[in-house]
Amino acid sequence: MLNKEEDELIHYLQDIHSKVKELVSECSDRNKTKKFLAIRSLLMITEAKIHSTIQYARAGGYSELSVITQKHLYDPVIRWLRAEIRS
Repeated sequence: MLNKEEDELIHYLQDIHSKVKELVSECSDRNKTKKFLAIRSLLMITEAKIHSTIQYARAGGYSELSVITQKHLYDPVIRWLRAEIRS
């Protein structure tokens, strides 16, 4: 059974994963300039990293991961890419 911190980590990673998927979809709907192709590539790399982190956490790697560290890792990148897509 997962404790509160482990459950919070999995929940956060799943939430941010769905947000990244939405941004990839939003970016795919935009024109195919180099800017949007680059943003889409960065989002896909970020999505793959989040997915692998979820898998690692589910496999028992909680001790090396914390929600705070993951938030500091992903939130600024997602905010920046969202602003670039919508500008």
